[in-house]
Amino acid sequence: MYLCILNREGEIVLHRNIRTRPDYFLKLIKPFREDIVICAKCQRA
Repeated sequence: MYLCILNREGEIVLHRNIRTRPDYFLKLIKPFREDIVICAKCQRA
């Protein structure tokens, strides 16, 4: 799963391919959780 976090100016602050584990995802977004909007997209292979 690719995770990309942008700041208010549209600059990438985190972009990486991560394991699909909720605990790892929550750890990575922790510094940004106060003011974050999450969008997800799934595609069939």
